[in-house]
Amino acid sequence: MNTKHRVTRGKRETVFPAAFTLVELLIVITLIAMLSALMVPSLQGLLGVAGRRGGANALAGVLEQARLSAIETGASAFVGFPPSSEVPSEAAVSSVIVYRATTAAEQATNGSKLFAPVTKWQRLPKSVYLDPASITNSADRSDSVSGLLPLLDGKALTSISSLEFDRFGKVPGDPNAIRTLKVGEGIFNEGKVTFKRSANDYYKLEVYPMTGRVRITDGLTNP
Repeated sequence: MNTKHRVTRGKRETVFPAAFTLVELLIVITLIAMLSALMVPSLQGLLGVAGRRGGANALAGVLEQARLSAIETGASAFVGFPPSSEVPSEAAVSSVIVYRATTAAEQATNGSKLFAPVTKWQRLPKSVYLDPASITNSADRSDSVSGLLPLLDGKALTSISSLEFDRFGKVPGDPNAIRTLKVGEGIFNEGKVTFKRSANDYYKLEVYPMTGRVRITDGLTNP
């Protein structure tokens, strides 16, 4: 505590600054508690948006990596999604992997293995999941990958659903059929995902077949 000195009729006196009273301290503590209570819901909302947005950005990066791999190698590349029938855990709706088709030269030396992994299995942020229905509608290819991909949760997959990018970086099939994947914050319980908040509270990733490019939109404002 800082002190001041003054001289009165030749005597030196020490003057102490005024302190807070108990009532003033109680008022300050009450105001801090009220402000904290008001801020908590807003903070939770921001964290939820950051989680969903982070998951959408991560998935967009994986899709772009597959597109670039296809262009660079001249062979189709795929974003793979594990089937829930083989992985009955939350990994089935929160994990993705990039793999590619091998070339004829590679198959001549690797025992005719048709596919090779480009990345390890990658997980979305905690409590952020892919909408299973959007995987079914977008990943319209199924490959036999027994012994070809890394283990997922200690399991070796025999098959996988995937979204393909050809050697030009395009998505084969109907050029007008935009592939849409949805990412949201939710709870995984008993093999199912329950998404929090409203049904439209998610991010959409739209993959355009003619270019293979990805566009992220907020599902709440762009249902």
